Amino acid sequence: MGRTLVLLTLIGTSIGCDGGSGSNHEEEAAASPTGAVANTFIQIPTDVGKIWARVFYPEGVNEYRYGTAGPVAVYIDGNTTAWSLNGSGKTSLEDFERIVREGFVVITWHLPGTTEMIEGKTYASDGTFDYRGEDSIAALRDVLKFAMGDLSSAEGHPLTSIAPGADPDNVGLIGFSNGGNLAWATLDQHGTELSGLAWYVGYETPIDNETRGVGRIHSDPDNSTDARGTGFKNDDGFNPHAGSWSEEGGWNFDTEKLVYNTTSGKTMKFKFADGTIMTLPGMIFFEGNGNNYPDQIAGSCDTNGNGKFDVTEDFVFGGNPVEIAGEKKIVLPIRVREAMPNLPSQVATVTETIEYWSKREMAASIPVAAAQNPTLETILFYSRLDHDLPFFPGSPHAHIYAGYALHMDNGLWVRLNPARSYVEDLFSKEGATLPETYAENEPNLPKSTVREVMHDLAAPEVTDHYWLYLAASMNELADRKNAE
Repeated sequence: MGRTLVLLTLIGTSIGCDGGSGSNHEEEAAASPTGAVANTFIQIPTDVGKIWARVFYPEGVNEYRYGTAGPVAVYIDGNTTAWSLNGSGKTSLEDFERIVREGFVVITWHLPGTTEMIEGKTYASDGTFDYRGEDSIAALRDVLKFAMGDLSSAEGHPLTSIAPGADPDNVGLIGFSNGGNLAWATLDQHGTELSGLAWYVGYETPIDNETRGVGRIHSDPDNSTDARGTGFKNDDGFNPHAGSWSEEGGWNFDTEKLVYNTTSGKTMKFKFADGTIMTLPGMIFFEGNGNNYPDQIAGSCDTNGNGKFDVTEDFVFGGNPVEIAGEKKIVLPIRVREAMPNLPSQVATVTETIEYWSKREMAASIPVAAAQNPTLETILFYSRLDHDLPFFPGSPHAHIYAGYALHMDNGLWVRLNPARSYVEDLFSKEGATLPETYAENEPNLPKSTVREVMHDLAAPEVTDHYWLYLAASMNELADRKNAE
């Protein structure tokens, strides 16, 4: 199924997605080896207008996970901008269909202000794109209310009239990467309206504003070598000036090394969701050798050519291109912005930065959300190498552990990765063999135990089977709810 996203998901620097013309209620059926999957395009009324969504469900009335009844999953994609009703990132249209064959109803949806073309038809959601702020939170709240049977579509259809077996008492959220931050911000702000939500599956979410400052695997200066000795060839994009991580204080950035240089002639370019390019007159970077100049060879700060960034080398610090109060801005991590008072007007102020992140951090949202829904159960699925973040020296999977610790501190049921039996079942259906290194673990393990074995508990790096781990997590949590 072809697609064109008008609102693109492009973010970065030069250095280091009109009214819908699709049918209001149209169905397509896709044949599969193990059962037929149907899907319907609908609009969901929200406080910010009508939001396009797509409901995937078993075509047969007796093909739901529990016979004539099945759980409902609402999917939230990662990145900071838009996603597709067809799936994007690691979760494809085919993956949604596979999950439906496990007896689920799956709902994908648009952020406000998103336009997408599918099979020659335009689907445009009302509202203004706000980079996953208040409007996006309000939209997700109403998508969840639709999934939980508290709201009908704009066409007047409750979910059970589209997918007759949809169980409004067994509804969960899938938060892919940054999607987890939107999920928990919504549960924080609207938890009393969503207290019936049963479960949540999170995948490698950067849970706070600082996590984005430690580098990315895509910034590896040479992905043909394992320069840091982590066992992975493509994860040497770590920021050596990020310091160490602690549960109490997060990352200890060496902010004294932060420099904004305007005399080198070098600039930073940022691409916004609407395609607009902003040029920042100068460069923001961590200074490694003390000359306050952005030293690069062929555009890389790996000036000694050893395939990684050393503490004696510079590290260019990017930022998120966003809109704040209708004005295009670059937003930085809070502590980085506080340490750099003399930045140009294109960079969000300290006050703007704090306000921006206040609605976009899972870490800040979990305590309030947990108090409003103490029976919510979670599986945090992660593998040995993060899909975006480099391996952290001395603190493997620190962002996953931080999320786990917050669940434990706030009395929520939580497991790291699904039970082995659920994974084995799906691997068997696919004719694949689960690696022996897949670790079995119990839910609600003490933090002190988990902290020491985060890497051992990680799922083996079997990227071709991502959807199997995801579906296993969903199966386990949905079954737990159904057994109550």
